[in-house]
Amino acid sequence: MSEPDVVVSAMWAFDVTNIEEIREHADLIVTAEVTKIADRASFTIPGSGMPYTKVSLRVTDVLKGPAIESDFTALYPGGTVTLQQVLDDSPKESAEKSGLTSLSTDELREQTQTYAYDEQTRLVPGSTYVLALGRSEDGTYTIGPAGFAVFLVQGETIVNDVTGDKYTPADLRE
Repeated sequence: MSEPDVVVSAMWAFDVTNIEEIREHADLIVTAEVTKIADRASFTIPGSGMPYTKVSLRVTDVLKGPAIESDFTALYPGGTVTLQQVLDDSPKESAEKSGLTSLSTDELREQTQTYAYDEQTRLVPGSTYVLALGRSEDGTYTIGPAGFAVFLVQGETIVNDVTGDKYTPADLRE
């Protein structure tokens, strides 16, 4: 994966480096294998400025929250979008200032931008993670906040890629 074109810095409403707070704020925590990551993201929250990518998961354990289907799709912040998608999501003034409105239809359709948080974990299909997810009003689950809610499973240990902290799945079990 190449470096993102747009790096987003975020502030969180709680200490995202604290495992107890991650557990407390998550609606769902699962152990799951990433089976597929969509090639393209979309601006599923209009005007948010951050696209989300669909991630297909095979859930093997629910550590917190309701029972869910073993094959499950969640959204992960960031990803690659066309410039047409960026234009459609941008306020008119921003689109004009950035030069998007001067591009041809073909340029908008063919050129892309990749977005990521500054503290983002790259998910890898075939790898198993413990993931903390939030549930939106429409029932969609989103992995977050960024890389702080992603723990790579390494035997009996889970490791946060951003902080390097090591835990066990029991540390996130409700």
